[in-house]
Amino acid sequence: MKNLLKRTRCYLVGHMEYGDGSEWRKSVSQYLSNKFEVICFDPYEKPFKNDVKEDKETQENLKKDRKTDLQKVHKHMKEVVAFDLAMVDRSDFIICYIDPSIPTYGTVHEIVVANLAKKPIFVCVNSGVENTPLWLLGLLRPYCFFNSFEEIFAELESIDQNNKESEQKRWKFLKNSYR
Repeated sequence: MKNLLKRTRCYLVGHMEYGDGSEWRKSVSQYLSNKFEVICFDPYEKPFKNDVKEDKETQENLKKDRKTDLQKVHKHMKEVVAFDLAMVDRSDFIICYIDPSIPTYGTVHEIVVANLAKKPIFVCVNSGVENTPLWLLGLLRPYCFFNSFEEIFAELESIDQNNKESEQKRWKFLKNSYR
């Protein structure tokens, strides 16, 4: 069976608060959409009708409010967490970008939730897999880590064309009529 990834959903996980993660998400989303017809969930552009803002302006306002009104920030971020974890739930697989020099907290939470849900996880590590945070190496199997998005794309191509059985036994492909 070919085109296994067609109309599957991928959530793009990575830093946002301490670094702009929008460009890599746009690039990966465009590639996956064009190559495999994968639907990508991007936290910068949430797919929900009643979503909560998480754009740069909102983040800057939250950082200011954090100094004077933690309750307000909590209320907003509680919604962000709920919507982002809903994207993890609705995804068929996860692609994550980790830059060990950029702190990230939501990313780790989303990886943990995806891992507990037994979703296939692909992690691109900026500066190479040899710089993967040790905690993540304890959490995920070594075959989840890649040096570049191109390596992830090559792995996905092989899975899509059913050329080899993925080391990630977690794939649960729906019949085309259910996608």
